[in-house]
Amino acid sequence: MAMETRSRSTPESGAEADELTTELIMQLARRTAFESAAQLAPLGLTPAQFAVVDFLLSGRSSATQAEIARSVGVEQPTMAATLRRMERDNLIVRVADPADGRQSFVSPTPAVKRKRAKLAAARHRVEATVLAALDETERRELRRLLTKVQTASAVVRPRTPSRHS
Repeated sequence: MAMETRSRSTPESGAEADELTTELIMQLARRTAFESAAQLAPLGLTPAQFAVVDFLLSGRSSATQAEIARSVGVEQPTMAATLRRMERDNLIVRVADPADGRQSFVSPTPAVKRKRAKLAAARHRVEATVLAALDETERRELRRLLTKVQTASAVVRPRTPSRHS
């Protein structure tokens, strides 16, 4: 199952170049999401669920819903729905916070912990597939540039577009 992507010729003006760059980033994000879904499905996870599991397995034994939502970069209601599905599918367990009954701590189930190596391998296969055209030096440079853009965009929050603009 290959995902089809469009190709455009190189633009001449600066404004068109910026639009092309962001379009390429969006196309690559869609391809990466598609490839991630294909690699994670046999392991019983979606990309959104993998983001939660990855956060929980990276040195944390548990976290609150708010901490996970912040880490993954989604709103609380979206995270609440994701965690409900994950709990239903036996991917996580929730334990009430004894100090604050309004919140709970989320942890991966033992079954998910046992999949840790397979999940890591899936992540590496996605990266290898999506970035196959790049050598290791180019991959490091791409990572550096994307980190720079991501860091800058986290500092400058864009204005939400108005429906009336």
